[in-house]
Amino acid sequence: LTTAKRVLHDVGIYSHVDAKKPFISEKHLLDHISWCKKYKENTVYDWARVIFSDESSVEIGKQSRQLRV
Repeated sequence: LTTAKRVLHDVGIYSHVDAKKPFISEKHLLDHISWCKKYKENTVYDWARVIFSDESSVEIGKQSRQLRV
């Protein structure tokens, strides 16, 4: 650890990597609201028949800078 970081740790101050948050455009926001309104009356039975999947992207070969806060 660097001297500054060590001193901060000694007094209980730590940094962490900031969480990345996906950008949501105005169109995506309106699409989300529309989807919610369309399915707001679904019952527990209706939702039990739904398969949810997560979408994510992976970048290979790029170095991402981590922002520490």
